[in-house]
Amino acid sequence: MVDITALLSYNNTIMGMVKKVKESDNKIKLVNNGGSLSETDLQLIAGTELVINMMRNRVCVVTNNNDIAWQDLMIDVQGLYHIRPLDKSKKVYQLWFESKQDIEQFNKNLYVSKLSNTAHEPA
Repeated sequence: MVDITALLSYNNTIMGMVKKVKESDNKIKLVNNGGSLSETDLQLIAGTELVINMMRNRVCVVTNNNDIAWQDLMIDVQGLYHIRPLDKSKKVYQLWFESKQDIEQFNKNLYVSKLSNTAHEPA
């Protein structure tokens, strides 16, 4: 015969473990990095034709807000890109793009976001 008390205790223990796993799962966040290159990435590919092309395709962005919706501004950008803060206190960023078409797409996205006032992340 099965001891109901032991079974309930075992079940509660398992449910507690499942609950703890679910709680810890919520702490993991997957962020789509897309074509964004980090400073480390740039160091790894230093001296390549890609970096030289990206150095030719740079723009500066000056904003009045730190909460820039970079993912929205990079919609439909096909190549690799890098966002480098030049002066965070003055909110100046330098963006490097793999191609001129990506600069054009970024400019279109920026224009649309200015019109719809969504260039900044919602609070």
